[in-house]
Amino acid sequence: MRPGAWYGMGDIARMAGTHKSSRGKVHQVLLRRGWIEKVKNPAFRGRLDPWQIMAGGEPEPLHLYRLTESGLKARTTLPE
Repeated sequence: MRPGAWYGMGDIARMAGTHKSSRGKVHQVLLRRGWIEKVKNPAFRGRLDPWQIMAGGEPEPLHLYRLTESGLKARTTLPE
């Protein structure tokens, strides 16, 4: 994650190279350890209906996340 950039939970799971079922780890690990902060996404307009999805619509996530100062420190200890 780039410092100051906001990401959806799916973005974080893809960057980590995990299956989408691992999205819960964002709350279980990163958020609880204080490595990321969570805000409501102002661009969220509700869920898309199936017709919008079939037309190629991408739903905005309800919440966005970004690294905190302690998250930046923890990131420096991880291998590239």
